[in-house]
Amino acid sequence: MKMATEIKDLQPRTLFGLFDALLSVPRESGNEGKAREFVLDFARANGLRAHVDEVGNVIVRVEGSKGFEACEPVVLQAHLDMVCVKSEDSTHDFKKDRIPAFVDGDFIKTKGTTLGADNGIGLCAALAVAIDKDFAHPPLELVFTIEEETGLTGASNLKPSSFAGRKLINLDSEEEGFIYIGCAGGADATIHLKLGEIVQLPDYVWVKVEVGGIEADGSFGALAGGHSGLEIDKGRGNALKILGRAIAFATDGMDFVLGEISGGTRKNVIPSRAFGFVYVPKSMAEDFVSKISAFEGIVRQELKYSDKPCAIRCTVGEEPSDKRASPKELLKLLLALPHGVLGMSQALKGLVETSSNLAIVRREGDEALVVCNTRSSVASQMEAVRLGMKACGELAKGKVVFGGEYPPWQPDVESPLLQVAKQVHKEVFGVEPTVTAVHAGLECAVIKANIPDIDPISIGPNIAGAHSVKESCSVSSVQRFYKYLKAILSYLAKST
Repeated sequence: MKMATEIKDLQPRTLFGLFDALLSVPRESGNEGKAREFVLDFARANGLRAHVDEVGNVIVRVEGSKGFEACEPVVLQAHLDMVCVKSEDSTHDFKKDRIPAFVDGDFIKTKGTTLGADNGIGLCAALAVAIDKDFAHPPLELVFTIEEETGLTGASNLKPSSFAGRKLINLDSEEEGFIYIGCAGGADATIHLKLGEIVQLPDYVWVKVEVGGIEADGSFGALAGGHSGLEIDKGRGNALKILGRAIAFATDGMDFVLGEISGGTRKNVIPSRAFGFVYVPKSMAEDFVSKISAFEGIVRQELKYSDKPCAIRCTVGEEPSDKRASPKELLKLLLALPHGVLGMSQALKGLVETSSNLAIVRREGDEALVVCNTRSSVASQMEAVRLGMKACGELAKGKVVFGGEYPPWQPDVESPLLQVAKQVHKEVFGVEPTVTAVHAGLECAVIKANIPDIDPISIGPNIAGAHSVKESCSVSSVQRFYKYLKAILSYLAKST
């Protein structure tokens, strides 16, 4: 069968038609108002009961199919928001522009922006199920949460009275054939450093150093970046860490002033670009640039098999708009703070247990801020990393502020819902699913913490490159995921 070329024409048409419409809806974290209206309009148009809770989550209630109205309700949960990242040369405005998505064979891709399949596909699957008359299902409670990507705010505010169901299917996983029954917890650390005075020295010159990657057309662009949990084990370069190493390499034994350092966009995204200003003696500028060039070759070799070719370019004489000096302790923090995989699980083979992402450096007022995001499925390991960060911050004469904590979700291999999902997967596809945990924060963790008697699992289709401009999703995988979701719901209806 010939593949449709328009997203809205893909099968199942209801699901993909909704996703096509959602591409025109602004829904960056913290700006979910239009997405909330999208869901409420859908509910009104289809005669479904819906309400908005005190923080902005939307709960839609769907009656069971005829003959199954009295069954135990099942909760389908997804989040309203998306990560909004765009390429350096993109003029896209996430507040008003439609996501420039297109069909490429079996994939939906986009041009220079994130796609929002995370978690737009899950959201649209839940809505499509609500009006699908082709199968029997129990009563459904569709729960759409706010600000998942920036702190699990919506999920954290759910409580036992938010919905009646105690079987919950989270639709925010990104790998077909996997059932997730656990996830890492997480926390943020922000180190505040005081900026110095404006510097102006005779016989010194500013040099701008930019770290990125070489694009397919040979232009200077970004490294691969990606999700700081799901893709932290891919060995991709962190532009901030590379920038710190490059400056340290080029200034070894040289008198210099550190200027503005900036990089990273979000705490849960591996930084793909960064820049810094260095004030060096004019007589040493050529040597500085030469050393940066030599270091570029070193990093390219290091990332040869895991990332785009690293590019580091220098512009001698380009002056920063803000000429205040950064403390040299900032450079030391870039070198000392941990980034990447810090430990692997002993219980689940191949699962990252503990990691950290050196995520953002920026100026704010009279301070330089360094933001890190740590994840672990073991609370004591999380605390160990936090202690290390606190020590680094204090050694750098900074103030360390912790926040954004969310708990791990401990796996329950005896979960009744898991047993159903495993059996249905074998019946529908002829193979056992992979049951595992994920090194990322899922809303199931905070929902379970707030509603201890809930029985959650998480499933989803193949989505690649989430939180990056390379995000894509497989059309055929979405089709199988939707078939699987309906089969689980049908089984639950007929077995109660």
